[in-house]
Amino acid sequence: MPKETWRFYLNYDNSKLESMAEDFNSNKLEIQTRILPYEKFKNVDNLKYYLEKMKYNLATYYSGEKVVKTKNGDEIYFVNSLSDEKDSLFGRNGSIYFISELGDYGKLYYSIKEDLFSDNKEPYVEIIDIVPTKINIGIGSEALKYLEEIIVENNVKHIKGDLSPNDLKNHGDRLIHFYQKNGYEIRDNKIYKSI
Repeated sequence: MPKETWRFYLNYDNSKLESMAEDFNSNKLEIQTRILPYEKFKNVDNLKYYLEKMKYNLATYYSGEKVVKTKNGDEIYFVNSLSDEKDSLFGRNGSIYFISELGDYGKLYYSIKEDLFSDNKEPYVEIIDIVPTKINIGIGSEALKYLEEIIVENNVKHIKGDLSPNDLKNHGDRLIHFYQKNGYEIRDNKIYKSI
C-alpha cells in the first residue's frame, strides 16, 4: 500500500502582515510588562528576593515566618504555609520552607489532624517529611522548634510521625539521634512528642 502524504498550504494576505509590522515599528502598540512585587530585589538582595517570592507564591496560605541562624552562621528564614481548608482524612496541610540567600534550603511537611480513633478527637500534628538540602548545620532542629511554636498557636499538644523504612536503612542512626536529641520518643518506627 502506498504511503499517503499530506500537505498543508498556508495562504495569507501579505498586506495584513505588512500592517502588523508597521504597528510594531510605530508607537501605536505599547508593550506593558507586569513587574511582580518581589522582582525589585532580584540581583540586589537575594535573601529578600527569595523570601518575598515565596510569600507571593504562597499567597493565601502564608501564615508566618521566622529567621534563625545555622551552626555556621548562615541566616535562614522559615516561611510557614498552612491551609485553612480542613480535609476529613488529611487534616490541614502545612509546609515550612527554609529560605536562604541561595534560595531553597529545604522543607518540612506536616499536617494538623484529629485523632479519629480516640473518643475526644484531640488534634495532633503529623510530621510527613523533613527534606533539608544540607545536614548537620542545625536547620532541622530549628525547624522542629518552629513547628512546635506553630502547633501551640493552633492549640495542638501532640506531634506524631512515621520513620521511613528507606531513611532508616540509609541513615537510621543519624535519624534516631536527631529525633531523640529534640525530645521525641521513638517506638516501633514512630515518633511521638507532647508539648
